Amino acid sequence: MKFQNLSLVFALVFALVFALVVSACPAPVEAPPAPAPAPAPAPASPPGTSTGPSSQAVVFAGAPEWKGGRTCTDVRPEDGCDSQWLHASGQVVRVFIADVKEQRALDAFVDRLAKDVAAQGGVVDRFQQEGLTLIRFLQPIKGDKGQDLASLSYALIAPDRRAVHLITSIVAFDAQKDADANVRGLLAHAAWTTR
Repeated sequence: MKFQNLSLVFALVFALVFALVVSACPAPVEAPPAPAPAPAPAPASPPGTSTGPSSQAVVFAGAPEWKGGRTCTDVRPEDGCDSQWLHASGQVVRVFIADVKEQRALDAFVDRLAKDVAAQGGVVDRFQQEGLTLIRFLQPIKGDKGQDLASLSYALIAPDRRAVHLITSIVAFDAQKDADANVRGLLAHAAWTTR
């Protein structure tokens, strides 16, 4: 099934992700001026902290019945789509990356997204699969022609803890069970690569 206005759906996903990332980030705090010490090499960041965008992206090389790569179609470049994958059934999955500046914002981001999905009648699950901690968001949505659709999204935190990867697929509502099984099969082949 082809949807005419998928870019609108993905723009909405991106807008939601962006709004949640911005609202989850703490307000900047001004530090008092420090005395000017002699220059010294900067210490390495402690594990789990971050100073810039994630350098990691999830890919799914070798996933049976799936093909794809690090390009996206039918979405705007500013939506943060990193890769797109096509199942033999015709199901499309896109991976959106939302960089998070501070590790402590990750949990707040995911919690706010979960609350928003639940408030709109969706279901949120947290579980382990193939050594990954996944958060699944299932949400009913309407297509541009009023058709019943389902948004299937999985949140996956990058190993460097500087980004949330949203693995997202929009499918016909009555096909969501099979579509979810397809996405779980794809996630079983998750691997990390340089962005």
